Amino acid sequence: MPNTFMAVAMDLGDRNSPFGSVHPRDKQTVAYRLHLGARAVAYGEKQLIFQGPLPEKIELLADKGLLNIRYSQQIQVQRQDDKIFEISCCDDHQCKWLPVPMNTFSTQSLALNISSCQGTLVAFRYAWTTWPCEYKQCPLYHPSSTLPAPPFTAFITNQMPGHHSKVAQ
Repeated sequence: MPNTFMAVAMDLGDRNSPFGSVHPRDKQTVAYRLHLGARAVAYGEKQLIFQGPLPEKIELLADKGLLNIRYSQQIQVQRQDDKIFEISCCDDHQCKWLPVPMNTFSTQSLALNISSCQGTLVAFRYAWTTWPCEYKQCPLYHPSSTLPAPPFTAFITNQMPGHHSKVAQ
């Protein structure tokens, strides 16, 4: 939808909050992220980074057991997490979500090791869980800010070698 934005707060969960875990006490960080979005969207500050990195290109390298993800912005891998990315692997009319480790990463892309999928890879997702990370400890952020990469699900639309799938958002 045009002229809208989302301020991601999945890294601000507060297990000990007296108001419940979905009401973090760190309101300043939420306000800062909302402030960035308002400046960029409502006031048209085009160069302002107001959201974390989103995938823009996916490349399946099945022969190497890798799924390459290129992001719209630079990424900073704060820590490697073998469970935050998952792939949907289908075999004999049954699909199952499997955690996959990050294999390699650079300033704008990362590769997932998908060798655990013995069937057909149909989708993958990031941070698709109730509690994806502890306070400000998600694996992926934008390097010049405190903006985490948002959760997403993407479908692998073509299994041809070298094909670039579009990201479903």
